[in-house]
Amino acid sequence: MNEKIIIFRNVNAGYNGKDVIEDVNFEIEKNDFLGIIGPNGGGKTTLLRLIAGVMKPTKGEVLVFGKAPWNFSKEDRHRIGYVRQETFIDTSFPVSVLETVLMGLYASIGPGKKIAKEHKQKAIEALEKTGMSGYASTHIGALSGGQKQRVFIARSLVNNPELLILDEPTTGVDAKNQEAFYKLLNDLKIGLNLTIIMVSHDINMIAKEINKVSCVNRKIHVHGEPEGILSDEKTCEICGIDPKYVFDIKRHAGYGEHKHE
Repeated sequence: MNEKIIIFRNVNAGYNGKDVIEDVNFEIEKNDFLGIIGPNGGGKTTLLRLIAGVMKPTKGEVLVFGKAPWNFSKEDRHRIGYVRQETFIDTSFPVSVLETVLMGLYASIGPGKKIAKEHKQKAIEALEKTGMSGYASTHIGALSGGQKQRVFIARSLVNNPELLILDEPTTGVDAKNQEAFYKLLNDLKIGLNLTIIMVSHDINMIAKEINKVSCVNRKIHVHGEPEGILSDEKTCEICGIDPKYVFDIKRHAGYGEHKHE
């Protein structure tokens, strides 16, 4: 049996005194590639924020690597890489791709400390993992949407995390590059022994790549392997997915051929 690295027990959470998720119970195992789907406002990003430790539940228990993530030490925090939907980088500011990735090391380097040669080497290695090392000196604002996302993933990988969290990572990535992007994620998962959690609306694409799916609309309505979940119209209706996007196993004979254990 695989190690359970994330556990939610009877969790409620929300903002300004109003819960947006309630009575959430689920577990994520080491090396899972989990896709979280559901309607806007259904609580998907809230789940990610709880796992990353940037917010606390109003009720229940969240454990990540056996601990409450908001109480993580600096070393514990390095075990999680988090690519937010908002990048918090003004791409008009004169910052290079390498400097963007180095931002992921600022907490380790410490305030006022000089960036050393080994820090730059770590950043270059992270860029190599995402195929972006050739753009190290390029201005971040000169990149395409897909290239920027690869840089932000490199920034999240620079501390060698065990868990990678992505919130709508294909926002701004054109359709023809999305398949290559998901292949990159799978390559990273295998090559770096990662567990990946990803929020996405791209139902048909994630169905081919993930090995687990959670359907979230205030509660976790279903959590498990995608074959049954994404071919069930009632489940998709509960989670606010347009029926025309329901993944039909019979229509897609290649279902699962790109998945990796």
